[in-house]
Amino acid sequence: MILLMDNGQQPATKENLQQIKQEFRQDLNELAERINTRLAERETRLTETMRDIETELLRAFYGFTDSTQKHFDTGVQTRQHQLCKLLVKAQNRTFLVDSRELIYASIEDGLITVVTRAIEGTLNYRTIEELQNALDPTVFWRVHRSYLVNINRIKEVVPCFKSSYMLKMDDRKQTDVPVSRAQTKRLGELLKL
Repeated sequence: MILLMDNGQQPATKENLQQIKQEFRQDLNELAERINTRLAERETRLTETMRDIETELLRAFYGFTDSTQKHFDTGVQTRQHQLCKLLVKAQNRTFLVDSRELIYASIEDGLITVVTRAIEGTLNYRTIEELQNALDPTVFWRVHRSYLVNINRIKEVVPCFKSSYMLKMDDRKQTDVPVSRAQTKRLGELLKL
């Protein structure tokens, strides 16, 4: 059997076939790379869209609006604080968790993690400030730029060096949460230190 080259006149040699194979593999690799890049971009957009939809559903379900946001910012306790439920993603499922069950929340690399007695999962809130505004300010305290704690779930206050403190929380792992220097004074006021 004789193979002809693209021009249809010269017989194909081993070198020519090797070159064709190499070019074909290169084209396939480039195509696979472009497909993977596009899929990753679409997955990112889909994740962001799902997060936005979940946020809107939660707001619609509980009537959370900009006007109630102003009440939260001024520290006025409204019925919204008492009814606050959080959509928590854990173990490939979405749970509806009462805010009173929340022990603490933390943020790392833009992802908010919440811990309760039963589950540990992620939230659809974009910032810890947004979460803080949705919760009762008399119960939830921002002890550090990366942590928000339920003051009723603090198990122990551990003094550290230079007038700093760690809070041992009442979760399964008894997590240590740092108190920022700026919040040390508030800790003293809360606990009469």
